[in-house]
Amino acid sequence: MEAINNYPNFKKSSPSDSANYRPITITCTCCKVLETIIASDLVQFLQDHNLISKHQHVFLKKHSTTTNLLESVNDWTLSLSTNKSVVIAYIDFKRAFDSVPHSKLIHKLASYGIHGNLLFWISSFFSDRLQNVRVGASLSSPCQVTSGVPQGSVIGPLLFNLFINDITDNLDSSTTSKIFADDIKIYTEISCNNQSTNLQNHLDLIHQWSTTWQLPISHSKCNLLYLGQQKANLSFSISNTLLPELSSVVDLGVTIDPDLKFSDHISSIVTRAKQRAALVHRCFISRNISNLVMAFKIYVRPLVEYAPQIWSPHHISLINLVEGVQRSFTKRLPGFKHFSYAERLSHLQLQSLEQRRLVSDLTMCFNIVHGFSSLSFDDFFKFSSCSITRGHPLKLAPPLCKTNLRKFFFSSRVIQVWNSLPVKIVMSTSTFQFKKLLSVHDYSVFLTLPCFIPRISSV
Repeated sequence: MEAINNYPNFKKSSPSDSANYRPITITCTCCKVLETIIASDLVQFLQDHNLISKHQHVFLKKHSTTTNLLESVNDWTLSLSTNKSVVIAYIDFKRAFDSVPHSKLIHKLASYGIHGNLLFWISSFFSDRLQNVRVGASLSSPCQVTSGVPQGSVIGPLLFNLFINDITDNLDSSTTSKIFADDIKIYTEISCNNQSTNLQNHLDLIHQWSTTWQLPISHSKCNLLYLGQQKANLSFSISNTLLPELSSVVDLGVTIDPDLKFSDHISSIVTRAKQRAALVHRCFISRNISNLVMAFKIYVRPLVEYAPQIWSPHHISLINLVEGVQRSFTKRLPGFKHFSYAERLSHLQLQSLEQRRLVSDLTMCFNIVHGFSSLSFDDFFKFSSCSITRGHPLKLAPPLCKTNLRKFFFSSRVIQVWNSLPVKIVMSTSTFQFKKLLSVHDYSVFLTLPCFIPRISSV
């Protein structure tokens, strides 16, 4: 019998409530090495036999929150551009990682063809374990672990993926589902002439699954969001609990509004970023320029650069609003007050935030075209059939966009810039090489703000 230490990691809300902490398991190095080897081979086996759900976007290579959101927003913008509305149901589970029944997890692993010593090792990994909680130097009394996969372990997330892997198997094609760990969203179109939907039936199937596999749904975290102008006079529930309809939802860190304009999301991240930028200026005793700029890159810039492929603005007012985070920060640096923004970027060798968003778009496009992403090329792009040989051979065909919603969506706005790139950049053999070559390429004609391009000799 082995005792493991758990470290309580605060999530949100009140720190005095023990339910607001996530137990992170601290395991030894040897155990982590063994878990890594087993997890790597296990993933390879599952992928070779196509056993992992295509709807899952977490703890897997080539998958991320961005791929989850891009697939979803691509579907939603297509629906809205054809005058159809969309209803989305967001479903969350109650302490999902800690609630997984060990016996049922082992049963599912066996059903995926995992047998022999490997299944015995995984079973032993969960059997007869004790845990205690460490807070500072204090350690609680040990208690028996009867359920859950260890958070903080290497193989734990993969095992949770396999446990929840079949939750959407019984849903038909009338709805679409996306999974990110224990966060599930299912959505369907609402057309002008047909207000009925199978969404309620699918919600009932998910509730039935959760009851069968003893993974309770957290009803307080479940809700509905309608996209578009049309709205069905329908109500949806899970286990007789009516799902509340919200005006906006934070979906994997991005605020989704009914019109998919993302103005609320941009306002939120700009406010947070400016507050943190002010803290950097106020809390750093050193006035060293390099230190302050490095702190900005580490603590501030990630707030306005998370999943930009989803929400990147095209209105000048919103572009300037986001750029104001870096513009105001650099202006407060010692000795830079009287420089123009373009001069500050040049002196500090910083790219504008608009420029960095364009690089993110192009990098995602490169990964999709070359198969370095889980996103399907056919869902986002088509190769151009134009017979003109000038340029590179991977030119994309501009889609017909009847609305600004599609015109300025990732799969449309990136095409003109992508098609203008030199062959050497587009035919890069890796994402790293692509970004390196792109960093010295001049694409300022596609930007509204100053563009910093380093000298080629500096690369």
